Amino acid sequence: MSRRLLVVTAVHAIFSQFGDVLLSCLNLLNVPIRKMFNISIHEHYGPIDDERFEWIYSVSASTMMLGLLVGFLIMGDLMDRLGRKESAIFVRCILGFASAGAMVLSFALCRFELFVIGHFLAGVVAALKVVLLIYMAECSPDDKRGFTSMLLNSGSVIAVLVFTPLCLPSVIGSDTLWHAEKKKQ
Repeated sequence: MSRRLLVVTAVHAIFSQFGDVLLSCLNLLNVPIRKMFNISIHEHYGPIDDERFEWIYSVSASTMMLGLLVGFLIMGDLMDRLGRKESAIFVRCILGFASAGAMVLSFALCRFELFVIGHFLAGVVAALKVVLLIYMAECSPDDKRGFTSMLLNSGSVIAVLVFTPLCLPSVIGSDTLWHAEKKKQ
């Protein structure tokens, strides 16, 4: 394997896993996200009962699946119109930054709607990871395609393993360490 291909594959394996990390944040940071949703709904729409809150939260969590569906539906057209490189690298990065920005902004502004938009975009980003796998496989020599694909997929597992401890309640995983809770007090 050439040195350049190894470096490019390693860079993509490390830095292109933001979609997987964004997708896991709803499950890993459930306590502060639910608290922010509750505060946001209460401030902007008034009090609601627990059953309705659970329905809103469940629908919001499902937007990631809708994003995956949309991402898979537009993937072929994006590859044809923009090319694999542009779709795999530029479109994914732009959508990834937009997704992360919307999620962070949702806490800063205490607007759950922005988190839902960010979660939807995270689903699109995760679906477009397939384009990255196709692009890297096409750029790799025939005898190295399996290795590059394996390295890219291993990067997502490693990224989730690295970022999961950040979601512990003692680090950032509690509702007292988020802006929405501080704003309410």
